[in-house]
Amino acid sequence: MTAITRHWFAASLLAVPILPLLAADQVTVVDPISKAYTIASENAQRTFYDSVAAAQKLRNDQIKKATDTANASITQAASVMNDTRKKAASDALAQYDAKSKDLGRQDKIDEAIKVRNDKEKFQKLVTADDERLTAEVADLSGSGPTAKPELRPDEIINPGQVKQQRILITDFLDKYVKAFPTSGNLARDGNASASSINRGLEDPVTALGGSRRHEMFCLTGSKGWWAAAWPKPIAGQYVLIFPRTTHAQNDLWGKASIEINGRAVPVESMGPQVVLLMDLGKITNIRTVKINFDGTNNPGLAGLEIHRDMKK
Repeated sequence: MTAITRHWFAASLLAVPILPLLAADQVTVVDPISKAYTIASENAQRTFYDSVAAAQKLRNDQIKKATDTANASITQAASVMNDTRKKAASDALAQYDAKSKDLGRQDKIDEAIKVRNDKEKFQKLVTADDERLTAEVADLSGSGPTAKPELRPDEIINPGQVKQQRILITDFLDKYVKAFPTSGNLARDGNASASSINRGLEDPVTALGGSRRHEMFCLTGSKGWWAAAWPKPIAGQYVLIFPRTTHAQNDLWGKASIEINGRAVPVESMGPQVVLLMDLGKITNIRTVKINFDGTNNPGLAGLEIHRDMKK
């Protein structure tokens, strides 16, 4: 036996009693390939989770930045809108204050608005080529010049030749209805305005609706005016004014006048229960009629009619 053989044999004898002392589950066999795979898997997993966390953080940062930008834009837009609203309100208030200062008091503002609205009603009736009517209507509403427009010969009346007749409403309905039937009334297509309107009654234009025995219009107070205008002149000779139906001693006209195409005819002793029949003496093209009241309580009228002739 050689020396090498003896050495191996001795080592083998020494190792034999040791092996039985180790339990089977205490033997660990390390596979280099498995270990390397495990380490690589762990590293890859950590890298994956780190990437996910980094991506999530980037996304959250982007969302926060976008949200902050949107909120800033909304805040800026709201600020601009509020500034615009404040400026508009300030401008409107300034304009209102300027008008209020010019007119003096709130009642003057209301009066100015009413005059403007009445004028607009009249303007709708005016044809484009009739500037004379525009001037006349503006004058009737109190917002135009006091000078009367030039009249054509067939529009001029002579106040001294106008005949007036006062008839009790009961007598008129008994004796004059056939002479002046409602079908002959030419005044229906006009428009009307007034210096004031009593709250209990209707718009001034209702007095052109053909009523003869109903409460249609009266002033608020004892003094003022009612006026009517027609876009196309009405060819008529007789003007009939039907009264209010209140007590005969109330709502008197007092010292009144009726202007036909701007020519004034004085009227006295007119009031409720009395019909005023005016004969102009000739067929006249009537463009405007204005009644000026200076009486008692709340003078007014039930209706105004214009007839071309008197039926036999």
